Amino acid sequence: MILLCEGDFKGIDSKLLNKIIPEYKVYAVGSRFGMRHRIEVLRQILNQPVYSILDRDYVIHWTQPKNHPVAWEVTHNNEQIQLGWFWERKEIENYLVDPDIVGKVFAQHSEISVYQSALEEARDKIAVYQAARP
Repeated sequence: MILLCEGDFKGIDSKLLNKIIPEYKVYAVGSRFGMRHRIEVLRQILNQPVYSILDRDYVIHWTQPKNHPVAWEVTHNNEQIQLGWFWERKEIENYLVDPDIVGKVFAQHSEISVYQSALEEARDKIAVYQAARP
């Protein structure tokens, strides 16, 4: 299966996804705009499953998180066709505070502790700001 994501080939989305799901080929293909067309063309040319995962930064109808991605489906000739998924959270960066995800990304335990320290330091730096927000 091929999974397309937003961003450029050196971006965080493809780097993380390639580490989390190495059994799939993940390609960053730029903007979300035109993603449906890219998927449809690649499905025809390659004759294999091609899907995409998109950020939810332009989603109008928000739903309560249920710990799984939201299906991206379109209707074509009265048939539902799945093109991929939307992150349940707004974007992949929101998963970087999830221990299960971070654990899969870092290969060595020592890297996890460095990450944990940096995350705690960032938390401490923004704590007062966050508390004062309306």
